Amino acid sequence: MSLRLSGNNQLSYLGVEPLQPPNLVYIPRDPISGAVQNADYRNFNVGTLWLNPINATLWILVKKPNNTPLWIQLGITAAGFLQTLTADNAVAVTPVGLNINLLGDSNITTVGNNGTTTVQVTLNPNINVTSVTTTSLNVTGNATFGGNILTNLTRGVVQSPGGGGALFASEGTNGQVLISSSSGAPAWRTLTAGANVTITNGPNSITIASTGGGGTGLQQITGNTGVATPVGGNVNIVTTNTTAAFTNAGDTSTLNPLANANNNVLWGDAGLNLTSGTSNTGFGRLVLTSVNSGTNNVGMGEGALSDLQSGSGNTAIGVATLTSQVSGNANTAIGLSAGLNLTTGQQNTFVGFNSGANVTSTNDNIMIGNAGVVGDTSTLKIGTEGVQTQTYIAGVNGVTVSNQAMVVLDTVSGRWGTTGIPGGSGSSRTTFLTVGSGTFNKSLAPVAATIEVYGWQGGGGGGSGRRGASGAAGGGGGGAAGSAFYANVPGQFFGNTINYTVGAGGAGGAAQTVNNSDGIMGATGGVTSFGDLIQAVPASTGGGAGTNGTSSGGSATGVVISYNYSGNAIGAPGGSGTITVGTSGSNIAQNGIFNLLARPGGGGGGADTVTARAGGDGSSVVTPDLATVILAGGAGGIETGIINGSNGTDYTNSLNGRAVGGSGGGGGGGQSTGLVAGNGGNGGFPGGGGGGGGGSLNGTNSGAGGNGGDGLIIVIEHF
Repeated sequence: MSLRLSGNNQLSYLGVEPLQPPNLVYIPRDPISGAVQNADYRNFNVGTLWLNPINATLWILVKKPNNTPLWIQLGITAAGFLQTLTADNAVAVTPVGLNINLLGDSNITTVGNNGTTTVQVTLNPNINVTSVTTTSLNVTGNATFGGNILTNLTRGVVQSPGGGGALFASEGTNGQVLISSSSGAPAWRTLTAGANVTITNGPNSITIASTGGGGTGLQQITGNTGVATPVGGNVNIVTTNTTAAFTNAGDTSTLNPLANANNNVLWGDAGLNLTSGTSNTGFGRLVLTSVNSGTNNVGMGEGALSDLQSGSGNTAIGVATLTSQVSGNANTAIGLSAGLNLTTGQQNTFVGFNSGANVTSTNDNIMIGNAGVVGDTSTLKIGTEGVQTQTYIAGVNGVTVSNQAMVVLDTVSGRWGTTGIPGGSGSSRTTFLTVGSGTFNKSLAPVAATIEVYGWQGGGGGGSGRRGASGAAGGGGGGAAGSAFYANVPGQFFGNTINYTVGAGGAGGAAQTVNNSDGIMGATGGVTSFGDLIQAVPASTGGGAGTNGTSSGGSATGVVISYNYSGNAIGAPGGSGTITVGTSGSNIAQNGIFNLLARPGGGGGGADTVTARAGGDGSSVVTPDLATVILAGGAGGIETGIINGSNGTDYTNSLNGRAVGGSGGGGGGGQSTGLVAGNGGNGGFPGGGGGGGGGSLNGTNSGAGGNGGDGLIIVIEHF
């Protein structure tokens, strides 16, 4: 680009533009640079000098690319143009292209004003301090921030005295703390020790300790009586004796009631003279105060066991209990003045106010609410004559006991005793004798006028069914009923003791587990006898084993030995088991007012894949006229209902005075299309026959026979 101007000759008169720069213009303002609307670029060529006579400034146009002029002010100081700019770190910055950048950081902002000589430096209102160390705030002079002076901050606490004064850092000496004031600046001060207090100062530490005694610490302890004042900072807390003591460790004081090496626990002034006893316990005033030996004594309440010198296992609870006892063992007194005058003795028990208070030196007395009398020994007294006017004792009414006697009362002394029951009184005693052997003791006081004896053998067990083919696997036979005996004889017919045996019921035959095999016969019932007069009668047999035909029921034979009674008492046979339906047990009518006999069991049903076969019913106990059922027999089982035979019914002593045997168990049903054969029901007690088991198909166990009922003897003594 040509630097030539308009071309007028340089010799032209003043004011004509010369051919070659510089051209000098006089304008009473500074030129405007930059890409702005009123920038001074028109009619001005590069190299033009601009003189502002008002501000006495001289400018030169160094370039105007794209009509964007750059005017640079020429130096006007004595030193000439700006050559360097030196920062706080003593580093001189030289211009680059006649320019030095003046930049801020995150906390300072610089703003240049175009066309002026001004650069505005602004401190941000919120200063972001990313790192402050003792070095970064360490100044040797004063620094001003908003009118406040920060001076010599090396380490310590930064403070301000207020009122625009200087910020400063300070640190106290060892143990000093900064204490504020409502009327002045906070100041470092040293804590002052009060009475009985020491303060030890150290680097970053203060130790405060009590030297004891008075001061503002513990000054006194007030008890129920008196006041304890610390001496030398200490208050002693002790017990009145050495059997309980306070044990101290660290900041804990523990009351140990077993401080005594012999495990004596004594509170109050209890056990003051104790020297060699062990495991004694005393609570209260004047408790065990005389004891010097002894073990396991317990006294609670004023004066309890106060005179005891030796003895073991005595217990006195209440004021003045056993207070006069000097020696003795295992005495117990509970209640005010209980056992008050007992001086020695063993195993006396006194319960209640003043109980046993008149007893002095005897043994084995029990006094409940009764003071007793001098000389009482091995005596039980409950209540006081004339005070208690009614007596109720539970557990007596309705209870039958052996060896009966009549209880009598002395209406003057209140003493109880027994005497023989007079004959003809109309009273009686009933005794039940169950399975086993033993001796019966006849009543001697009173003597029985007559004795009735009822006895039953054990019932026979039912046989189990056969396991075989359909139509060839019959049920087992029912067990026979136990035979019975009865006697009604004068009391003198028997001696004072009578030996007896009561037979058990026979077990039912076990289920057959082998294909094409007969069942197993039921066991025979046990024999029953009473003394020499009534001998054993034949036992009742078990039911027959199931076969491929008919299995017979069990049977029994015998006679009844009786007085004032007629009729047989032979056990009835059980029902038969068959390959079809089992038969029911025999139901023999019994003559007379007693229906003694037990009843036999029913036979089992056979196995049949076409038709479900039922077992026979067990025989029921009925009245002699067959009109009324007393004890129902067990129902026979059937696969379409309940396949197992039901148990017979047991005798109870609530059958309106009747003494009867148990009914028979029902026979089990035979297997048909189901998975099992029925078991026979158990015979009722006493003497009922068990039911026969049902037959089963090959591959399935047959039904087991039911057990026979156990035997029984009933003895009734009439006085």
